[in-house]
Amino acid sequence: MHTRIPPNPCPECGALVDCADAARGDHAPTPEDVSLCLYCGAWLGFRADLTLRKLSDVEIEKLPADLFDILVRAGRARAEVMRGHPKAR
Repeated sequence: MHTRIPPNPCPECGALVDCADAARGDHAPTPEDVSLCLYCGAWLGFRADLTLRKLSDVEIEKLPADLFDILVRAGRARAEVMRGHPKAR
């Protein structure tokens, strides 16, 4: 499910992010959900206003195993797609 969010920069790379897609199902982002920047691969969390923040190491360690695996697989897929892309960071 493709959802528009308030345009805001990735806190890691500064790329403008204005949408989010669910990794599974039809789920629009909600506060405290996690995401992955498709530009740089940073692991991110949504604030109450759906702007993005970088996840802390502690937050990453506390992720449920299935969610951690989804983010790892998404990051690998992102890296494969971006390999050789002129805008890859």
